[in-house]
Amino acid sequence: QNAHKATHKNLIEKAVGIDATSSGTAATTILFFEDDERCIVSNIGDSVCLWGSRAADGTCSTKSLCTSQTPSREEERKRIENAGGIVMTTDEYNEHDSMKNPLQHEQSCKTDGPLRIWSENGHYPGCSF
Repeated sequence: QNAHKATHKNLIEKAVGIDATSSGTAATTILFFEDDERCIVSNIGDSVCLWGSRAADGTCSTKSLCTSQTPSREEERKRIENAGGIVMTTDEYNEHDSMKNPLQHEQSCKTDGPLRIWSENGHYPGCSF
């Protein structure tokens, strides 16, 4: 968690001249300890981390080691909305853009395009999922 926060802080402070208003970031980090065969996995954004293994009989399997932080998940969508974000597709936002207050419409999770996170303070699209 601290590594992700430090990277974010460094990007904000040192990335002079980079306009990231419409950008998003995803990262997955794995710290593997060989001595006791354990690992620590962290992720941010909609990145996915899978553990692949092959059994003695040659069959392969995978296991997800993290949960993507995408507004398609109800828990993540609520977190985004509670923080003031608006979750909808570009078509949904454009449809309601002429309204005096686009926050007053009932937000739905249509599948007519990728979900985006929009700022409540202006016409700023965020990440596309």
